[in-house]
Amino acid sequence: MEEVAAQHGYPTRDIGVYLQPIERGRACFCQYGFHCDPGNAREVDQVRNLYLEASELAISMGGLFTTPYGPWADMVYSRAASYTAVLKVVKNALDPDNILNPGKLCF
Repeated sequence: MEEVAAQHGYPTRDIGVYLQPIERGRACFCQYGFHCDPGNAREVDQVRNLYLEASELAISMGGLFTTPYGPWADMVYSRAASYTAVLKVVKNALDPDNILNPGKLCF
Protein backbone atom coordinates (compact mmCIF):
# COMPACT_ATOMS: atom_id res chain seq x y z
CA MET A 1 0.00 0.00 0.00
CA GLU A 2 2.86 2.35 0.76
CA GLU A 3 4.31 1.86 -2.72
CA VAL A 4 0.99 2.59 -4.44
CA ALA A 5 0.37 5.56 -2.15
CA ALA A 6 3.81 6.98 -2.90
CA GLN A 7 3.21 6.58 -6.64
CA HIS A 8 0.10 8.74 -6.25
CA GLY A 9 1.89 11.34 -4.15
CA TYR A 10 -0.02 10.40 -0.99
CA PRO A 11 2.00 10.83 2.22
CA THR A 12 2.58 7.30 3.49
CA ARG A 13 2.74 8.50 7.10
CA ASP A 14 -0.96 9.47 6.76
CA ILE A 15 -2.16 5.96 5.82
CA GLY A 16 -4.48 4.56 8.47
CA VAL A 17 -4.08 0.84 9.11
CA TYR A 18 -6.31 -1.49 11.12
CA LEU A 19 -5.07 -5.06 11.57
CA GLN A 20 -7.08 -7.68 13.45
CA PRO A 21 -5.80 -11.26 13.81
CA ILE A 22 -8.56 -13.86 13.41
CA GLU A 23 -8.82 -17.65 13.45
CA ARG A 24 -6.27 -17.96 16.27
CA GLY A 25 -3.77 -15.89 14.33
CA ARG A 26 -4.01 -18.03 11.17
CA ALA A 27 -5.50 -15.16 9.19
CA CYS A 28 -6.13 -11.48 9.67
CA PHE A 29 -8.47 -8.69 8.71
CA CYS A 30 -6.63 -5.69 7.34
CA GLN A 31 -8.09 -2.33 6.42
CA TYR A 32 -6.36 0.77 5.08
CA GLY A 33 -7.64 4.31 5.27
CA PHE A 34 -6.64 7.08 2.89
CA HIS A 35 -8.02 10.32 4.24
CA CYS A 36 -8.44 13.63 2.46
CA ASP A 37 -10.23 16.94 2.61
CA PRO A 38 -13.60 16.35 0.89
CA GLY A 39 -13.65 20.02 -0.11
CA ASN A 40 -10.36 19.71 -2.00
CA ALA A 41 -11.09 18.26 -5.47
CA ARG A 42 -7.41 17.50 -6.11
CA GLU A 43 -7.11 15.47 -2.90
CA VAL A 44 -10.39 13.66 -3.58
CA ASP A 45 -9.22 12.64 -7.07
CA GLN A 46 -5.83 11.61 -5.71
CA VAL A 47 -7.37 9.36 -3.05
CA ARG A 48 -10.00 7.95 -5.45
CA ASN A 49 -7.31 6.93 -7.95
CA LEU A 50 -5.10 5.54 -5.18
CA TYR A 51 -8.04 3.61 -3.72
CA LEU A 52 -8.92 2.04 -7.08
CA GLU A 53 -5.35 1.05 -7.93
CA ALA A 54 -4.67 -0.30 -4.43
CA SER A 55 -7.92 -2.28 -4.50
CA GLU A 56 -7.06 -3.85 -7.87
CA LEU A 57 -3.60 -4.74 -6.58
CA ALA A 58 -4.94 -6.26 -3.36
CA ILE A 59 -7.54 -8.39 -5.13
CA SER A 60 -5.02 -9.55 -7.73
CA MET A 61 -2.77 -10.67 -4.86
CA GLY A 62 -5.58 -12.77 -3.38
CA GLY A 63 -7.18 -10.25 -1.06
CA LEU A 64 -10.69 -11.15 0.09
CA PHE A 65 -13.25 -8.36 -0.13
CA THR A 66 -16.05 -9.27 2.28
CA THR A 67 -18.22 -6.30 1.42
CA PRO A 68 -18.10 -5.99 -2.38
CA TYR A 69 -20.01 -2.81 -3.12
CA GLY A 70 -19.24 0.27 -5.14
CA PRO A 71 -16.15 -0.20 -7.33
CA TRP A 72 -15.30 -3.41 -5.46
CA ALA A 73 -18.46 -5.10 -6.76
CA ASP A 74 -17.19 -5.33 -10.34
CA MET A 75 -13.72 -6.34 -9.14
CA VAL A 76 -15.10 -9.22 -7.08
CA TYR A 77 -18.02 -10.45 -9.19
CA SER A 78 -16.04 -10.42 -12.43
CA ARG A 79 -13.50 -12.79 -10.85
CA ALA A 80 -15.94 -15.09 -9.05
CA ALA A 81 -18.43 -16.60 -11.49
CA SER A 82 -19.53 -19.42 -9.16
CA TYR A 83 -19.98 -17.03 -6.23
CA THR A 84 -22.07 -14.73 -8.40
CA ALA A 85 -24.18 -17.67 -9.63
CA VAL A 86 -24.89 -18.77 -6.04
CA LEU A 87 -25.86 -15.24 -5.06
CA LYS A 88 -28.36 -15.17 -7.92
CA VAL A 89 -29.90 -18.48 -6.79
CA VAL A 90 -30.20 -17.31 -3.18
CA LYS A 91 -31.58 -13.91 -4.22
CA ASN A 92 -34.19 -15.56 -6.44
CA ALA A 93 -35.22 -17.96 -3.67
CA LEU A 94 -35.60 -15.20 -1.08
CA ASP A 95 -36.93 -12.53 -3.40
CA PRO A 96 -38.67 -14.15 -6.40
CA ASP A 97 -40.39 -10.89 -7.36
CA ASN A 98 -37.10 -8.96 -7.25
CA ILE A 99 -38.49 -6.18 -5.07
CA LEU A 100 -35.63 -6.00 -2.55
CA ASN A 101 -32.92 -3.67 -3.86
CA PRO A 102 -33.30 -4.54 -7.54
CA GLY A 103 -30.05 -4.05 -9.41
CA LYS A 104 -28.05 -3.49 -6.23
CA LEU A 105 -26.31 -6.84 -5.95
CA CYS A 106 -24.27 -8.24 -8.83
CA PHE A 107 -27.08 -8.45 -11.39
